[in-house]
Amino acid sequence: MRKLAFSAAAFSTAVIVSAYFFVPVLWPLIAGAVFACSLVCFLIRKSICRYLRVFFLMLSLGLFFFCIYRFAAAGVSERYSKQETFTAVVSDYPETGDDYAKVNVVLTGKGSRCRAVLYDYYHNTGTLIPGDRIRFGADFRSMFDSDSPSSDANLSKGIYLSGRLASEITIEKHGYSVLYTAKHLSHKIQEMIPDVFPDDTAPFLKALIIGRRDDLYTDNAIYPALLRSGFMHTVAISGMHISFIAGFCLLVFGNDKKGSVITLIIIWLFVFMSGNTPSSARAGIMQTVMLFAPFVRRENDPLTSLSFALSLLLLLNPFSAKNTGLQLSFAAVLGIILFSGRINKALLSAVKNEKHLLIFRYPAGIISSSIGVMAFTIPLSAAHFGYVSVLSVVTNVLALWAVPICFCGAYICLLVNLLIRSLAVFLGQILSILCRYIFSVCSFISGLPHAVIPYEGIITLLLFALIYVLFFVFFFSDHSPLKKMILPLSFSIILIVLYFVYFKLSGELYKATVSVMDVGQGECVTVFSDNRAVVVDCGTSDFYVDPGVECADYLYVRGQKNVDALFLTHLHSDHVSGVCHLMELIDVRNVFIPVNVDLSDKVFSDIRRTASRTGSKIILVDRDSSIRLGEIEVCLFLSDDYSAENESCMSVKVSTYDTSFLITGDGTYVNELQLSEKDGLGPVDVLVVGHHGSNGSSCSYFLEVTDPDYSVISVGKGNRYGHPSSYALERMKEKGIDIFRTDLCGRVTFLID
Repeated sequence: MRKLAFSAAAFSTAVIVSAYFFVPVLWPLIAGAVFACSLVCFLIRKSICRYLRVFFLMLSLGLFFFCIYRFAAAGVSERYSKQETFTAVVSDYPETGDDYAKVNVVLTGKGSRCRAVLYDYYHNTGTLIPGDRIRFGADFRSMFDSDSPSSDANLSKGIYLSGRLASEITIEKHGYSVLYTAKHLSHKIQEMIPDVFPDDTAPFLKALIIGRRDDLYTDNAIYPALLRSGFMHTVAISGMHISFIAGFCLLVFGNDKKGSVITLIIIWLFVFMSGNTPSSARAGIMQTVMLFAPFVRRENDPLTSLSFALSLLLLLNPFSAKNTGLQLSFAAVLGIILFSGRINKALLSAVKNEKHLLIFRYPAGIISSSIGVMAFTIPLSAAHFGYVSVLSVVTNVLALWAVPICFCGAYICLLVNLLIRSLAVFLGQILSILCRYIFSVCSFISGLPHAVIPYEGIITLLLFALIYVLFFVFFFSDHSPLKKMILPLSFSIILIVLYFVYFKLSGELYKATVSVMDVGQGECVTVFSDNRAVVVDCGTSDFYVDPGVECADYLYVRGQKNVDALFLTHLHSDHVSGVCHLMELIDVRNVFIPVNVDLSDKVFSDIRRTASRTGSKIILVDRDSSIRLGEIEVCLFLSDDYSAENESCMSVKVSTYDTSFLITGDGTYVNELQLSEKDGLGPVDVLVVGHHGSNGSSCSYFLEVTDPDYSVISVGKGNRYGHPSSYALERMKEKGIDIFRTDLCGRVTFLID
C-alpha cells in the first residue's frame, strides 16, 4: 500500500509543479530528463535506487501527462474561441448576479465537447434546467488566454471557455434528464429550505447541507463572523460532511457489505449534489477506499488513500491543482493523519483521573484535530485569503459539536416536510436555536481583539517560519509529549503578540498613512492619522477577495479600532461590495453617500439596513462640502450628472500634512472636465486613477490641472475589461507621472512623516 502512496505522491507532485510553473517549450525537455534519471536508476543495483526509480518514473509521467493534457485542452478551447452560433447542453441551473445571469453549458458539435460558462446580460437563461439542449449566438474566449484568478478557478473546475450571450436562446430539447438527477435534487432542496427554516438560519443550513453559499455570502452579519472565527470550514463540503453521512448510513443500514454499498451510493449522490468540488470528491474517494478495503482483504492506510485520491483527481483534471478547496482539504487531512493522533495522546496523558478523562476526551479530540488541520493550512490560508484565524481552535471546541446535529437534523426536517409541513416547520424552529448558538459563538470570537493574523508580506512569513521552527525543534527534544506542545505554543503566543505590537508601533512612527488596498477589480482607499481613520470606497467584483474583511483587519492590526468616515463615490458593486462587512467588523461612525444615487437600489437598502443594526449614521451629500477630522481634511465634489452610470460619481480629495490625494471612483472624462472647473481642487500629489485606468479616464486636460506626482491604478490581475488602457497609461507617462498598479505591486502605501 505504501508503494501506491509513494507513486501517487510523486505523480501528484509533478502535476502540481506543472500547474504553477508550466513552460510549453521547456516542459517536455524537463520531463525527458527526469525519465532519463529513472533509466539510470534501473542500471544501478542499490536498495535506495528502487525508490528513486519509482520516484523519477512517476515524476516524469506526471510532467508528460500535464503537457499532453494542457495542449489537448487548449486545442479544444481554441476551436470554440470565436463568435458564432453554438449548440450546447445545459449542465447546471442558472445563477443570477446583480445585472447578469450565468449558466454552465457543455458545447458540442466541433468533434469534441467543451465545458463553458455563459454570461447573460439580457436575462434569457432563467427558465433553463440541466439537460436542456440549446442553440444560441455567443462570443467565447479561452480561459488559457488569461492569467486572472477567475480563469484559474474555472480551469480547476474543468471549464475552459467564458462567453457572452449575443442572441436569443432556442431550446431544441427541454425536459428532465436522469444524468442530472443530483442537480435536480439539489435544486429541489434549495427550494424547500426557505419553507422549512427561518430567514436568519436558512442561508447557513443551505450552505451546510448542499454547499450552496450564495445566500450566505450576502448575509452581512454571519458571513464575516464565520470567516474571522475560523468556522467557515463547516460550510465547505469536505470529509467532515461525508463522515456524518457515512456514520448515519452505516448505523441505519448496517456495517456490512450491503450497508457499505448503500452508504457509498448515498455519499456519491451527495458529492454530486454539492457540486462535485475537489474537496468533496477527495472525501468521497477516501471514504470509498476505507469502506471497501476490508472486503478486498486490504488494510486501509490513510496516507495511501489520501495520495491515491489526489492523484486520481489530478488525473481527471490536472488544473484542479490550483483549486483552493482542494489544497486546503488535502493539507488539512495530511495534518490530521500526521499529527492529530499524537497531539490527542499527549493531551490525554496529562489527565490521570478516569472520571476527568471522560469529560476531557471531547475537547482533547477537537483541539488535536484543529491543531492538526492548522499544521499545513496556515500558510495556504494566508496566501489565499490574506489572513489566518488564530482562535479557530476555541471556536471548534465551543461550537463544532453542534454541526453534525444541524447537518443531520436539517435533512430530517426536509424529509418530514414531504409528509407533514407543519411538523417540519416546528422542528426547523427548534433546530434553528442551535444554529443561532453557533452564530453567537462565531460573532463573539470574531469580535475579540486580534482574532486573525492578517498577511503582511515578508514579516508574516517570518512569523510563521519561526513558529514552525519552534515546534520542529521541540518535537525532537527530550521533553515529555505534553511539554513538546505547551512550550512551543507559549513561545508562539509571545511571537504573535510581538507581531501586533510591531505594527502598532510602526504606525505611530509616521504622521499619516494612506493605502490603496489590493482588492482585485475594485477600489478601497484607507487614510489614518492620530487615531482618526477615513475610508473611501470598499468593494470589488472579484469573488476571491473580501474587501470589507481585508480593510477591517488592515486597520485593526495598526491600532485603528474605528472608522470616523466612510465615503462612497457611487454604489456600483466593485466599489461597495465590502461595505456591509466592514461595518459589521469595525465601528464605522458615518457613511457619506452622494444624494444622486437611486435610493430604492438594493445595494443602498442593504447598507442602510446594516447601518441601522451597527449604529452607523448615513449622510446623503447634496452639495460640494469639506469635512475636517483631526489632521485629515476631506473635500467632496458632487457630479452634475444624476444618472445611475459612472458619470454620477462623487470625487473625494483627502489632504493630510500638506499631502493631497484625489479619488474619482469610476469617474470618466465627463466628471474630470467638470471637476477641473471646481474651486478647491488644485494640484494634488497622488491621483487614484478613475475607472481603474480605462481609456475613458485620465484625460490630458485633467492631468494638467491636477498635476500629480504619482498615480495609483486599483485594478484586478488579468481582468476581463482590459484595464488599465494602454492609452490612459501613455497619457500619464507623457506627463511624467510615476504609475503604480495594484495588480503588479499589490497594496500601495504612502507614509507621511
